[in-house]
Amino acid sequence: MYEDIQLKVRNMVKGKEVVLLQDGWSTNQNHPVIAHSATINGKNYFINAVATGSEPKTAEYCQAKLENAISEIEEEYSATVIGCVTDNCNVMKAMRRNLTNLYPNIYFYGCNSHLLNLVGKDLTPNDLQQKIVKVQSHFRNGHYAAGTLQEKNGHRPIVPCDTRWNSQLDCFESLKNQVKYLEISREHGSKMPQDVRHIIEDNSIYQEVARVCNKLKPISECLDKVFMR
Repeated sequence: MYEDIQLKVRNMVKGKEVVLLQDGWSTNQNHPVIAHSATINGKNYFINAVATGSEPKTAEYCQAKLENAISEIEEEYSATVIGCVTDNCNVMKAMRRNLTNLYPNIYFYGCNSHLLNLVGKDLTPNDLQQKIVKVQSHFRNGHYAAGTLQEKNGHRPIVPCDTRWNSQLDCFESLKNQVKYLEISREHGSKMPQDVRHIIEDNSIYQEVARVCNKLKPISECLDKVFMR
């Protein structure tokens, strides 16, 4: 089946101009991977994935893998790479600078969705986020707290994740559980960590969350539009 799918991909990519995407993540077993896919007219085609093992993901290492992918597309798929997109971490920025000199006919650039997500992250006060995450994590992961919240028909708390777009805003907006949190705090305060209880009962935090949400919503809307293109 793998060979059949690969043949179909080769036929669809053959002779086309493509934009190559490189991204890294971890598998369910927490094994690091670097993967490449090709975009043609808004459609994505898987090219390869490389298990990196203990190799550090330096600019030089990622560059070597991306250059291999460029060669693979041009030689095995008979396609032309006209652009390459990566995320916007410092390693990727350094890699793109190196490759721009080596491949003047290829446009290397950063992912706009990732860039907007970083803007949202920068506009999110870290001390405020830490307090909200402490509360959300308590009601998400604590057996008694999660069970009590569920019994009161509360919404499942959300914690931010760097690889999930708009997660800072989602985390803050999920504080719509505020009333439920206050009820649980007053009814079962002895079973709740004191620092969590103090955060829940501090009205100024909810006012600050509302102000931050007003800043993040325009960015979230832009990110959604960019991501859906």
